[in-house]
Amino acid sequence: MADSLEGGQDMASKDRKQHQKIKEQLYKLQNLGADDPDFEPTFRNLFSDLQQHIKEEEGHDLPELEAKLDDESLSQLSKSFERTKLLVPTRSHPLSPQTPPFETAAALLSAPIDKVADIFRKFPKGDGPML
Repeated sequence: MADSLEGGQDMASKDRKQHQKIKEQLYKLQNLGADDPDFEPTFRNLFSDLQQHIKEEEGHDLPELEAKLDDESLSQLSKSFERTKLLVPTRSHPLSPQTPPFETAAALLSAPIDKVADIFRKFPKGDGPML
């Protein structure tokens, strides 16, 4: 987007700022218990900001990008995105770098740790059966 659209750098910068805000809210939510008095307002703020961000991306940014790129470029971008989803962290890391290539390097380091931690979060905690 940054290189393909007029004003793309500004759009990418705005997206990164929105992503950072959402990461921070998600990080806060991930560390709250459901009975915490801050849980519901934090969840509502996160959900509202996420809805607005999705609306802007799907209503403006992505259609503008799709109109600018040819079918082959769109196909390559789609495949790249699918590969990227396999390598991203599963938890929020708001202190991680926000711009390439540092963002990519931090995600590649965080993702395996997150995925192992996710396994342990699902691991039985009681004396019940293991399967």
